[in-house]
Amino acid sequence: MKKVILSIIFTALGILFSGRVYANTAPISWEGSISTEPAPLEDCPIEVEKERLEFKLESRKYSYTLHSSIKAVYSLHNPTSETYGLTAVFPVITSSGDAQDPLFQKVRLNGKEIPYTVWLVDANQDNCDLEELLSNMPLEEMLKYRQPFVPQDDYFNHGPYPVLMLEFEAEIPPGEISRLEILTKTAAFMERDRLFTYGTSQARYTFHYYLSPARYWAGFKDLDVVLKTSSAAPLLKESNLDFHWAGWRRYRFHSDTLPEGELTFTVQHSFWYAPLRWAAFLAIGIGVFVLGKKIWSKISSP
Repeated sequence: MKKVILSIIFTALGILFSGRVYANTAPISWEGSISTEPAPLEDCPIEVEKERLEFKLESRKYSYTLHSSIKAVYSLHNPTSETYGLTAVFPVITSSGDAQDPLFQKVRLNGKEIPYTVWLVDANQDNCDLEELLSNMPLEEMLKYRQPFVPQDDYFNHGPYPVLMLEFEAEIPPGEISRLEILTKTAAFMERDRLFTYGTSQARYTFHYYLSPARYWAGFKDLDVVLKTSSAAPLLKESNLDFHWAGWRRYRFHSDTLPEGELTFTVQHSFWYAPLRWAAFLAIGIGVFVLGKKIWSKISSP
């Protein structure tokens, strides 16, 4: 009976502390003065020659969900003959119980950290349906609902999923490849296969990443996505992109162009994963013991 009660409690906590992430850098422009609404920059000349996107799952679980670091590295090419100054944004959806500091994010251009402003995308404006807005939020909507971000515990402990937007300015030299690097973290949505088998069920963690803002660059090619799982969820269960196994707890996806839609992947901790691993170690140990015993008996026999 105690196990049943614990199962229900842990499952409920997992739902309460779940989260999603949608993030990709996009250039924007200001229409009129800085007091007016920003809009996606349709005529940006900067091209993305390559993007390397890396997810590294943490082994420690927080609030019954799983965190992952995100490292997005862009190779930006300015084909014009002059330095091009742009304003860009990087949206992130965090979980409502996330213990991390939302200002932990870092933005670097050619190895040098550059300042950025954090906006809160208030999805509750105009009585919007929160779930619908989070699951289908184009960049235009994010920009429409932005407001100055003021860190408050209510955003993360009692309020809806906060959507943060990092806005920064960068100058891209002409005729060169500039390296833009963005570091951040995200949390997954957690669910279990069975409600009444806590400790034996298979926990699944789903991450979401918003790819569509990248379409506002003049060109985009050569996307490389690397997923590094951990002991907390070592198995890639499913994804809308065609990931390939690339080694121990490592998966990779490559595309010459920007894929359609967004990125979603689910990792899993199987109850049988660890026992099978230990069974294999035990079998190897027994084999070595038996083989050693046979060799010793031959050596010691007259």
